[in-house]
Amino acid sequence: MNQYKKLSERQEAAKKCLAVELDKLVKGDNNPFDRIQNPSEGEEELKKDMLIVAALKLANENVAASESTKRDLKYLMIHIEKAVEVLGLQSTAISKVSKRVVKMILEKISTTCDRFNKNRSNLMILFSELCEAEAVDSNPVRDIKKKKLTKYLRDVLSDG
Repeated sequence: MNQYKKLSERQEAAKKCLAVELDKLVKGDNNPFDRIQNPSEGEEELKKDMLIVAALKLANENVAASESTKRDLKYLMIHIEKAVEVLGLQSTAISKVSKRVVKMILEKISTTCDRFNKNRSNLMILFSELCEAEAVDSNPVRDIKKKKLTKYLRDVLSDG
């Protein structure tokens, strides 16, 4: 509104804004009293009855993270898809996923203790997103313990 300097220009702009808002209210796109806007066309919403892979992919798209974390999540999703297929969990709803199922998936995709812990932390990010969207009641990854790491002592090089 501040870009218009004349009264008549401001009045015209205000009428246009009100017409757009009225049109939204009539169509039901935006109800300010509900404080909830309907999802945009083509935008999918996380639901309890979604399949595991679809829900995790959608959570991956919605998560806000750094570029390196996004890259790790993309890598994780490739392995989760394969593990879910091998374990025969393709038709399982995300709301039915338990700690046991998550642990089976983690065991299947992780080769070392380091990788297990990294996959666990990345999976926790995805399940936190699912918890926020109320697709799952609680985060089953949180109850899975990290694996102990074996630290090896390095040989110290000497001059002699």
